[in-house]
Amino acid sequence: ADKNGINEAKEGFCEYFISVVLNYKKGKDNRVELNKLSMIKNAQWKIINVADGTVVASGENSVGKVTSENDNKEGVQSFALKIAKDIEPFLK
Repeated sequence: ADKNGINEAKEGFCEYFISVVLNYKKGKDNRVELNKLSMIKNAQWKIINVADGTVVASGENSVGKVTSENDNKEGVQSFALKIAKDIEPFLK
């Protein structure tokens, strides 16, 4: 998947390609509820230099404590923002 994305990034004259993979837990009947923070195991990300294919930076984020207040769409959005904030310094 990264290879296709890197090629598309080259065609779009991008300097970096960012890959983020969310690993989910399976719920009842092997279903995954995408709008619940408790369904996410973790996120793995990497930044790839499009010109030479080297990995500039990579990381993994854990969800942290899940409560009844954040086990919803807003909790997932907050987790996504945390990932973006961790990636951003490597792009400057």
